[in-house]
Amino acid sequence: MPDEDHGKGHAGLDPEGKAITSKTFEEAGKAFNQDEKKSKKNTYNLIKDNDM
Repeated sequence: MPDEDHGKGHAGLDPEGKAITSKTFEEAGKAFNQDEKKSKKNTYNLIKDNDM
């Protein structure tokens, strides 16, 4: 359920948001002139490349 914030608010969108949702990636992408899909891919690559 990528759009469900479970009552915690969307991180990066809502002032006190805690849940990472599609809206979180959409907002992060806007900051870098990217769409939601590119933002998700960049996050995945960062996690994959820094896996400890």
